[in-house]
Amino acid sequence: MPVPGNAEAPRVVATIPPIHALVASVMEGIGKPQLLIAQRASPHEFNLRPSQARAIARADLIVWVGPELEAPLQRSLEARRTAGAELRILDIPDLERLEARPGGAWLADSQHEHEKHGHSENVLDPHLWLSLKNAEMIGNAVAGALAEIDRPHAEKYQRNAANLSQQLSVLQGEIKAILAAGSETRFVLLHDSLQYFEHDFGLTSVGAATTASAQGPGARRLRALKRLVDVSGVRCIVADPYVSGALARTLAEGSGAKTAEIDPLGYSHPPGIGQYDAMMFDIAKKLAACLAP
Repeated sequence: MPVPGNAEAPRVVATIPPIHALVASVMEGIGKPQLLIAQRASPHEFNLRPSQARAIARADLIVWVGPELEAPLQRSLEARRTAGAELRILDIPDLERLEARPGGAWLADSQHEHEKHGHSENVLDPHLWLSLKNAEMIGNAVAGALAEIDRPHAEKYQRNAANLSQQLSVLQGEIKAILAAGSETRFVLLHDSLQYFEHDFGLTSVGAATTASAQGPGARRLRALKRLVDVSGVRCIVADPYVSGALARTLAEGSGAKTAEIDPLGYSHPPGIGQYDAMMFDIAKKLAACLAP
């Protein structure tokens, strides 16, 4: 429902910190979105508190990735579809969508073989905010959705989205410079959440303990990854707060590989405007240090 011309800013809820940050940038000078999952938690598995359920019920716009990421949210959204608008990011036209890779080692003899066999058919990797190209399209889509429900501020939303696009272009160049020295170095992930970042910046991961949907590792998968680390020149093992750090130490033991903990949601940075840039810089700097000789 459109917001009347003299009304307050629309009530907007965004699910995770990086999406919230992009929405906040588009709403700058007009209003502030609410962050739904404000405490560090995996969006694959969380329980809505009563306050969160109320925020969803009252929102003029909900911005979320989709059931591939925030599966527990789908039932609540289905119950309120007539109450307000919804922007499902995975439905944005022309967004870069990468298929999820299987757990385990996916090192192949050639890029052709990797492309042919290295993905799980028809399963999307939902961590698409880690592509700067996607972040720009998300900003534009958010501006369009907000303009539909708050027409008096439509021009301001579009200007903010254009400013965000310029900032992301600068950020891309700065991150490329940070990662340049380690771009050929192989690494292993505990949680396969960085595929879009790798794709943007030409990095080379060769396996993961858990899949993009957080499917846990079995003993066979861990043995395969351990062999990969020991014999394939892997220098870096990337952990995240949602998978046990003990796995990283187990895989690194005796190999000389370094470890780095990287949070693809950026909860260590204050939410709101600036969180996205800070998160992306943090990922780049930690990866660069881990990949360095």
